[in-house]
Amino acid sequence: MQLIPLKTLLLTALLCGSMAGHAQKTWDIKNIPGPMRDKANVVIRTEVRTVERQSSAKFTLSVHEVKSILNKDGESEATLTIFYDRNSSVSGFEGAIYDADGILLKKLKSKDLADVSNNDYLLYSDSRVKLFRPTAKLPFTVEYRYTVSYKATYGLPGWMPQPGFHIATEKSEFQVITPPELGLKYMEVNIGSIKASSETVGSSKHYKWEASMLRAIPTEQYVDLLSEIPTVYLSAEKFSYEGYEGDFSNWENLGKWAAKLAEGRAELSPQTQAKVREMTAELPDVRTKIAVLYKYLQDRTRYFNVSLGIGGWQPLPASTVDDKGYGDCKALSNYMVALLKAADIPANMVIIGAGARTRIRYPDFASGNQANHAICCVPLATDTVWLECTSQTAPFGYLGQFTANRYCLVVTDNGGHIAKTPKLHTDDNVQSTRLDVALNPDGSATFALQTSCKNSLIEPMLPRLTESKEEQKKHLLQTINANGLTINTFSFAQSGMTLPEIALNITGTVRQYGSVTGNRLFVSANFLLGTGIPPVIEKERKMKLYVPTGYQMRDSLTLNIPAGYSAEFLPESSELNSTYGSYKIEYSHPAPEKILIYRFLQINDGIFDLPDFGAIEKFQKDIRNQGKIILTKIN
Repeated sequence: MQLIPLKTLLLTALLCGSMAGHAQKTWDIKNIPGPMRDKANVVIRTEVRTVERQSSAKFTLSVHEVKSILNKDGESEATLTIFYDRNSSVSGFEGAIYDADGILLKKLKSKDLADVSNNDYLLYSDSRVKLFRPTAKLPFTVEYRYTVSYKATYGLPGWMPQPGFHIATEKSEFQVITPPELGLKYMEVNIGSIKASSETVGSSKHYKWEASMLRAIPTEQYVDLLSEIPTVYLSAEKFSYEGYEGDFSNWENLGKWAAKLAEGRAELSPQTQAKVREMTAELPDVRTKIAVLYKYLQDRTRYFNVSLGIGGWQPLPASTVDDKGYGDCKALSNYMVALLKAADIPANMVIIGAGARTRIRYPDFASGNQANHAICCVPLATDTVWLECTSQTAPFGYLGQFTANRYCLVVTDNGGHIAKTPKLHTDDNVQSTRLDVALNPDGSATFALQTSCKNSLIEPMLPRLTESKEEQKKHLLQTINANGLTINTFSFAQSGMTLPEIALNITGTVRQYGSVTGNRLFVSANFLLGTGIPPVIEKERKMKLYVPTGYQMRDSLTLNIPAGYSAEFLPESSELNSTYGSYKIEYSHPAPEKILIYRFLQINDGIFDLPDFGAIEKFQKDIRNQGKIILTKIN
């Protein structure tokens, strides 16, 4: 047995103690300044992201990040997800988990990462994820280092030093290194006090952004978060994806690249072309032909994401979709273009950002990461028909809040141009309800409800149309605002060509529509389907109030008074108006046995800033402070 010299043992102990002490000093959660912990679930202790471009096709993203997870609500931020595919690879991973005192609990290596398919709904895909979910006693800290190497470029990753609510950032740094000849565009949004610099080092251009001490933002409702938080967007003027060269100097050039990918892929078999001509030959006008072909697409295709290499950007041939009956958004939109082409109706694929987070926010800044979806548009003599091709239930010509009222790139044979999808106008987004209630002396009631939802207000009901009766009834029982609800009959019906509409009829009973106190019945104006009133604005709100889509609620209620009772008190009719919306409620008593209530609510779309908040808060509170009807038993 070889003896280790005492000097060596002492030196080793000293070094180990020094490393432990350094870790404790560095990542001890007690070292986070108090203001940085205020309202924070997660604190980004340090983060360095570096994008280095080697060519129009190749670049690397190197990441080093340390996050302290303060409570259960922040645990999801500890999960590491690294996306890659056949055009990228992950290397150099190492990590660590530290306890609350900053003491190392576990070192992490590549073998600790799970390697899974990107999404269950990807039918064919080479997109994968390196995944790690740490488990440790709260609070704890995680540290990750890794590099992703890309050999095909479309978009370049940007930077959000504070990516969400309840996340504080002590230090975050973003570096971009690029050969000048490749061209780089960037856009800075809300950078405020963030330091930005650039310099030429040798043959490369270096850009750097540094953020520090960004305090956590508490959750606020109705916020367009990406317009509020600091962000840097990147765009490669020259890029290459599997041999397809392109550039983001403007949207027209991006359109040319997309048109090149789709070239020759909007062709159908002679048999299908003949079928299209047969279906449309006797139809009276172009719009009707488009509607029939759109229904044909909906009935015989389904959405599946097919993402194999260039297939992530290039649509499947229309003939393949016609044969297989599935495709992703690009493939189905291209198939719709092909069907219309067979009927001699010109149409275009459209590249667009879909959902709340992704949209083309900056039409003067062409970049790949502002769009994530494809639809179809059909220019007509006086207007344009827009078609969402991935949905089997979307009404003809209706885009919905998913893609309405936003910029998009219309792809043409000559390139592309920016357009804007139609807005969902407030006075078109209407829910009209007629409710007849027969009240009983014990507060229970029978009711008959008829409601019609138009335009954007059909969206909560659209999923119901494809459900079983059992599923529909279960949803209604969860949705209707009533104690002891029993549904006897109900039906859904979809209609409307100009504006999409869904009607819902329900009959049933309610165990407690009113409350009994002594010889009195107290009854609120309960229209069963909710008030439509948004949540009360937060008292310490800091961000602008964002209402993307306005709407109206038009309700009438007939309350049939039980025999032996009379109306003792009716609340006063009232009317309220503000920049945020308007409200009106009217009570009348046309006959001894009936009370009629009419209610109108309009919430306006728009962006409302701090000076508006006081009036908005008063408007919301005044609506909620409506009195109750009092019925008295006749002696």
